[in-house]
Amino acid sequence: MGARRLSSGGRGLDLPVARRGNAPTPQPEYTHLAFSVDRAAFDDCAEAIRSCNVVLWKENRSEGDSLYFLDPDGHKLEIHAGDLRSRLAALRQQPYEGLELYD
Repeated sequence: MGARRLSSGGRGLDLPVARRGNAPTPQPEYTHLAFSVDRAAFDDCAEAIRSCNVVLWKENRSEGDSLYFLDPDGHKLEIHAGDLRSRLAALRQQPYEGLELYD
C-alpha cells in the first residue's frame, strides 16, 4: 500500500492508497477529512476543485458553505467556509438524529 500527499498552505497529509485503476466510490460511513477555508476564498477554492471533475459524495446541509468531494483514490474530503467552533455551535442549536457531542 502506498500513500498520496495532499498539501495546501505549507501543510501536508499523507493518505493511504489501497487500490489503483478503479473509479472512486464513497464508503457508506460518514467519516471524512474536513478542511476550513476562509469565507473569502471558498468560492475560488470550490471552483478549482470542481474543475478537476471530482465526484461529489454529499449535498451540503450544514451551517455555512461546504463542498463534499472524493479525491482520486476515493477518500471523502470536505472544504468548509467556517471552523470547528462555528460548526459545533450550529450542531448544538440544531443537532441531527444520533449526534453525540462531548464537552
